[in-house]
Amino acid sequence: MEVRNVITLKHRLGYMQYTHDELSKELDDLAFLRDSFLVLLNEDLARKSDLPFDKETVLKYAREMYREGNWNQELIDKFFDVK
Repeated sequence: MEVRNVITLKHRLGYMQYTHDELSKELDDLAFLRDSFLVLLNEDLARKSDLPFDKETVLKYAREMYREGNWNQELIDKFFDVK
């Protein structure tokens, strides 16, 4: 039987449990979302900054994040049907 180290964190809806790898991925995703929000607010200014991506890249990676999650994929596709 494999013993997994689990980190338990208090969350607004109770408690969440993460392995070290899961928590690292959550933190990486959060950092990406913070930077990508700035890109979506002002793409021209973001292009002049040191942010490593543009709006198209933000949308591509964000869509991948939601595809990996436990989301309704039909709904996610509708959200990302950006024209």
